Amino acid sequence: KMAKRMSGINSESNISTLISNNKVYETEEEKADLIAKTLAQISSNDNYSDAFKEHREKMEDCWKSYNYSRNENASELNQDFEVYELQNAIKQCKNNSAPGEDQIKYEMLKHLPKIALQKLVQFYNTIWHTGQIVPEWKTAIIIPIYKMGSDRTNPSSYRPIALTSALCKINERLITNRLIWFLEKYKLI
Repeated sequence: KMAKRMSGINSESNISTLISNNKVYETEEEKADLIAKTLAQISSNDNYSDAFKEHREKMEDCWKSYNYSRNENASELNQDFEVYELQNAIKQCKNNSAPGEDQIKYEMLKHLPKIALQKLVQFYNTIWHTGQIVPEWKTAIIIPIYKMGSDRTNPSSYRPIALTSALCKINERLITNRLIWFLEKYKLI
């Protein structure tokens, strides 16, 4: 999808011809693929030290083996979200953010009536309890932004901006707020 989106929904690409390993990339699709590969390399595990990877693996194993059912406070963490939590999460969002592919903006959500907020919180509670998110939330529109002062022909001279669904980001905010509340309440941080 990046190749189709790289030039924007309503704009022309401002990415010049790219060069990598003495090969020239001129078409929008070639440039999109090259930038995607470059970004994947940058965020690869290969960039981390062995010590960091070992530490991360130990921490992940520790959290996987933690017995949440033995923690009497875990039930508080897993309660349904309330409308006030949703309203708070929506208030925390910045206006004028570019929307994801669904074109839903925060400004729209900030003006929902109470009945719509109640339906939306039911939707988020279903996701919370099933662990099944909307499949479209797993994709983003990636916009490569030029890093000023760098070589425009180098694919690593562009940083990614990911446009994702506002509904997905509010879901993430609900969970983050709940986790922060829980960790602070029980002095786990």
